[in-house]
Amino acid sequence: MRLRLLKRNVLLLLGVIFVLVTLLFSTRVLVVSENDTRAASSRDVVSNGNQGTNSCEIFDYASLSGLTQSVYSANYKQCVHNADRFPGEPRLVLVVQVHNRPEYLRLLIRSLEKAAEVHSFLLIFSHDYISQEINTIVQGITFCKVLQIYFPFSTQLYPKEFPGQDPRDCPRDISKDEARKTGCLNADHPDSYGHYREAFITQTKHHWWWKLHFVWERVQVLQGYSGFAVFLEEDNYILPDFFHFYKLMIEFRKTSCQDCDMLALGNHDSVRDFTGLSNKVLTSGWMSTKHNMGMAISKEVYYKLMGCSNNFCTYDDYNWDWTLQHLSGTCISKPLKVLVAQASRVLHTGDCGLHQKENCRPELVSKNVEESLQKSKDGLFPPRLDLSRLEVNPIFARHVIRPSLFIGQPLLRVYFRKLVSCQCQTFQTTKALIYGGALTAFPLNPLKATAPVSFNFYGVAGSPAANKICNDLRTTRVRLLEMFTDSTCTPEIMKNASDAYFSLLQGKLTCLDFIFSPHFSLNSVTENKSEFLLALCQEPMRYNLSLPTSTS
Repeated sequence: MRLRLLKRNVLLLLGVIFVLVTLLFSTRVLVVSENDTRAASSRDVVSNGNQGTNSCEIFDYASLSGLTQSVYSANYKQCVHNADRFPGEPRLVLVVQVHNRPEYLRLLIRSLEKAAEVHSFLLIFSHDYISQEINTIVQGITFCKVLQIYFPFSTQLYPKEFPGQDPRDCPRDISKDEARKTGCLNADHPDSYGHYREAFITQTKHHWWWKLHFVWERVQVLQGYSGFAVFLEEDNYILPDFFHFYKLMIEFRKTSCQDCDMLALGNHDSVRDFTGLSNKVLTSGWMSTKHNMGMAISKEVYYKLMGCSNNFCTYDDYNWDWTLQHLSGTCISKPLKVLVAQASRVLHTGDCGLHQKENCRPELVSKNVEESLQKSKDGLFPPRLDLSRLEVNPIFARHVIRPSLFIGQPLLRVYFRKLVSCQCQTFQTTKALIYGGALTAFPLNPLKATAPVSFNFYGVAGSPAANKICNDLRTTRVRLLEMFTDSTCTPEIMKNASDAYFSLLQGKLTCLDFIFSPHFSLNSVTENKSEFLLALCQEPMRYNLSLPTSTS
């Protein structure tokens, strides 16, 4: 009896063991099979060119709907590359807006790799154009943590419908009456200057605003982050002491500029006097033409900007920086104050961009960058910062009027009279007129109001008289712009400098008025005609000609 019971128990135990072994084996087979299937699927995707270098982000480039779904999936998953190699909270967050200039993006990444303490960075690349080449470039970074986010309302994802360019949209330069006759979609909504929307241009502003919101509200890895986010673009290049200088600015702000809202680690000046200005900072009201590069924004300032969301989106300008300047002092009651690095830690490498897409020479840009680095190396890593001067907060330009690229004589005379009659109380208005674009076109002109202007006419004008005009214009313009940041400049000095510059410029434009009049013909000019025109502007009496006058 006892033996029979023992045999039964042994058989039952063997049966249980057999079942368990069978279950374990079958489970293992299923897991291995599933992994093999996934690996094979991934290999198929790679072979078909539909995946980047990271298995967490699989992009379907074959169809528009598939690519759109890939973008939403990537923004939801938010895979942080190299997170296992660089654990812990980031000490600095850099947000890079990327379009489709891979050569310039490579230059930026090369500069980031050379930056001190780069392993403590979190790089966030925000894309409005998705390609396997760009994804491969970014995902090849191994020196710090990297996150990629994707603007989900790009013209690439919506090529034939809003927010892209609908085929039924009105052409840019058509008149409102003609647009209504044709029945195009947005016929009743031209901008303030009579132009209709161009999606590829407005995309940059939309992308910038979406990126600002997504970084501070949706990026999971930044939850609890209390530092600044520094905003760059793909055609920027940072210097090796970028993070060192950032830390000095943070400490300086705590002790000497607690009301500074933002930091500007870059500017549009050259590195000509980098060593002398290396440890110099100044404070100023934020200006789009001076402080839009290497701009550091805290979450507190982000909340201020989000309170002006409607104003930002409805303001009639396609530039995010000009729009931001409009908000400062209007929707944001107290103008934004910025702490500025006088020796820029961010270089601008893009010789091609939104307005210029041909004759790009990234190899020449790379050479120029190396030369700039050689000039600046002795001024890197300063031990402390000194406040060089305080800039008076400017009255920000409200560009209600957007002049054409070449301003006519009557309009110029109006501004000229305002400038030469400048008194102490109107000094800031003078600044606003110049910086606001009285002498250069507003955002329709790719040149900013304070950008360097060479006045060179190579191959067209080479005589001593012509060169003198160009040199005088160039030097007087530089001298005038430098005075805007000089707190020792008096109204009388400003008046004299304004006289010198605008007299030259007015003479040039008045001369053009005469040349294009029906009473003038070049047929009788026997010398070099181009040189004659420039010399005529400088010495009209030499040709015994009377220039036209205006009652404006």
